[in-house]
This record gives sequence, C-alpha cells and structure tokens, in this order.
Amino acid sequence: MYMQLDLLSPMPGCGNQLRYNLMEGPLRLRDMNTKLDVHCILFTDMLLFTKPSKRDRLKIIKPPIRIDSLSINEMKDNRK
Repeated sequence: MYMQLDLLSPMPGCGNQLRYNLMEGPLRLRDMNTKLDVHCILFTDMLLFTKPSKRDRLKIIKPPIRIDSLSINEMKDNRK
C-alpha cells in the first residue's frame, strides 16, 4: 500500500531506457544471525531479493538495491 514498485516502468533518471531482466535464480543470503534461501532477480538498474509466497508469487524481502551503488569484489573459490 505504501510502496508501489512497477518493474515494467522505465528506469528513473535514464530517459526512456527500459528495464530488462538480466539474470535470476536461487541464492543463500547470510545476515548477522540468520541464513535465508532467497530468489534474486538482477535487472539492468537494480537487484531484488525475493521469497516465494502463496499462489506462485514472489514477495520482496529487502528494499531494491541500485546497481550503481554496489561494490563487487571477486573472491577466491577454496573448494577442491
């Protein structure tokens, strides 16, 4: 009711550039004390963390994260 997020609307501040779904899939999110199995959706301008809810819908569990504010670091894979 308080927040309306239209995933099909153009990206704010970018003219009429459309938003595209680049990648989506399951991920394990680790907070301070909890581990959650979430479904992530990466768009051209934001990242969403969602969780399945009733009737095959997804519920947004964290506020959308803007891609231009992310810092990405490559980590070594220690698995053998």
